[in-house]
Amino acid sequence: MWFILTNLHGDDWRTQHELARAMHIEGPTLTRHLDGLEEEGLVVRRRHPSDRRAVSVELTDAGRARHTDMLRAVQTSTGSCWSASPRRRSRSSERPK
Repeated sequence: MWFILTNLHGDDWRTQHELARAMHIEGPTLTRHLDGLEEEGLVVRRRHPSDRRAVSVELTDAGRARHTDMLRAVQTSTGSCWSASPRRRSRSSERPK
């Protein structure tokens, strides 16, 4: 979910095919993931306005909110891991007081 939401975040629209290529996954695999995200109201799929063969995928407001929540969690987790790193602790103990 994180990877899909992150790839869609900030883009006005992206086709399902472009998204699958950007994520290096097969189209049917992405379709299954998007089915679930669409059921949760996090993404919406629409026919592309200028190419009827293409389907555009967009984040909904709920999808953007979920991405923001997940980003905060990732940043918090990353910060916690970094501050708990033995290398980081040893460097801070070497600093002059």
